[in-house]
Amino acid sequence: MKALSVAQKKFLYEQCVYGRLRFIAKPCYGFLIQTVLLSNRFIDVFSAKNKTDVSQLTLLIKTFERHYAVNRLVKSIKRHYPDIKIIVVDDSQKPTHIDGVEMITLPYDSGISVGRNAALDIIDSKYFLLLDDDFVFSRRQKLGELIAEMEKYPNIDILGGRVIDLPFYIVHNFHDTPFTSNKPEKIKIGTKYGQNKVVTKTQNFFIARTEAVKKVKWNESLKVAEHTDFFTRAHGELTTAFRETLLILHAKTPFDRAYLAKRFRSIKPHVSNSRTF
Repeated sequence: MKALSVAQKKFLYEQCVYGRLRFIAKPCYGFLIQTVLLSNRFIDVFSAKNKTDVSQLTLLIKTFERHYAVNRLVKSIKRHYPDIKIIVVDDSQKPTHIDGVEMITLPYDSGISVGRNAALDIIDSKYFLLLDDDFVFSRRQKLGELIAEMEKYPNIDILGGRVIDLPFYIVHNFHDTPFTSNKPEKIKIGTKYGQNKVVTKTQNFFIARTEAVKKVKWNESLKVAEHTDFFTRAHGELTTAFRETLLILHAKTPFDRAYLAKRFRSIKPHVSNSRTF
């Protein structure tokens, strides 16, 4: 049987989430995601174990009202990198607690930008890896290889990869979407450093030089929709590259109505800068 094309997979996903198949997909979605993740875990058992030194790297996770997702992510990380440093920032109404990670609790609905900056302020490792709370680690994350690439190519400040949307394994070429900036390029777009190509932006899955990103940070007036703003301001200041083989699984939550109501609201100005650690 011929495999579905990317366009066909996207159409099927949209029909399941927004279209005529929604009433069937909604009760089955969680089971389907769990089945796909279990199959990946089974394959991971037979994959080579990660024994590289990751002491130079901190994982940065911002979460909001999705305790089930962030706990799933942390557990998947610990299976592959049990000793890696993880910072989780939570501004949920009832913040969660996760053993074995450094938790930052912020006032309710402080926003993704405030949360990421709060974590960035206390990271003292040379590099950090940015993650969304609905990602899932697997054998595909070779963090030692990423650190080696950053060490080898000091011109690269941010190195991003592909996000694989489950359950249909849809991969988006986000780095190829239109981008507008009046600032001159720091390094010409398309320049190659080994397998890494200089681009204007990546998805919210990247390894970065901590001190470099601290010079840009995220715009705290934006609670959501911070992504384009970040890379627009970073353009000309930092060099962003894309690595084809850098992949992570993305188990989205399209039927979580309470979360989506906040996620896709109109952007509101940030009021308070207070932080509770």
